[in-house]
Amino acid sequence: MKLTTAAQFEVVLRLGRLEMSAPSMGIGRQLSYATNPAHVLVVHFVDRDPTTYRCGVTERILDAAKSWLLFPRYGALPNFGLREVNAATAAVEFGIEERRSLAEYLTTRPMEFGKPGLDLYAVAPDGQILVTWDHHTKTKD
Repeated sequence: MKLTTAAQFEVVLRLGRLEMSAPSMGIGRQLSYATNPAHVLVVHFVDRDPTTYRCGVTERILDAAKSWLLFPRYGALPNFGLREVNAATAAVEFGIEERRSLAEYLTTRPMEFGKPGLDLYAVAPDGQILVTWDHHTKTKD
């Protein structure tokens, strides 16, 4: 894992023609494409899906890029033991050797409101692929 600065992340957004919502909108740092993406894939998991299944499907999706930038819509980045995280850090890059760890994190982390990293984006380094993983994917109790 390595840290990505806000300036580096902005370059990725420009490459992919991704836009970040204005803070005044009150919806967090929502990412969306400036124009409609060429393809959209929606995957929903339910609580009864085995963790190994969810992790496997997520890992196959993450195979679409060599690395991923994990970016939080709300709040700060989850703590991954990276001591250098500071105000200039916008995202954490997960390389190919960390793909399984990222898939496991996305599929097993707490999804309750108020938890760090509730709504996350994984962005390919060229900005051409955006994976959203948010509280709307959590099955209603």
